[in-house]
Amino acid sequence: MMRYICKRSEYLSFQQSDKVIHSQYFLVLCLYDTEPFFSVGITISKRVGNAVVRNKIKRRIKACLREKNTGKVLGWKINLIAKPLIARTDWLTLKTSLEEILLELEKKEH
Repeated sequence: MMRYICKRSEYLSFQQSDKVIHSQYFLVLCLYDTEPFFSVGITISKRVGNAVVRNKIKRRIKACLREKNTGKVLGWKINLIAKPLIARTDWLTLKTSLEEILLELEKKEH
């Protein structure tokens, strides 16, 4: 089961992240927790684009995560921080990038 991180205190907990994943479009801060959920926070700064662009990217990320089976990464909390290059990417490239990040999480031990 997947849930979205909404509280500031949860975002602040990423300051002591267990793992950091760098990709072309994301910086991903990862924490392992004992919760039976896969938790996702999405951070997109104003450097990426205006509000319309940022909201479009958030909708695309959420749609990709809903499509992908996240049952194999339960217990992980991640914060997806979008890089400015993401504003010029297409759907398929974004989806592939997120799948690679989730595959890397599956491989990692706790």
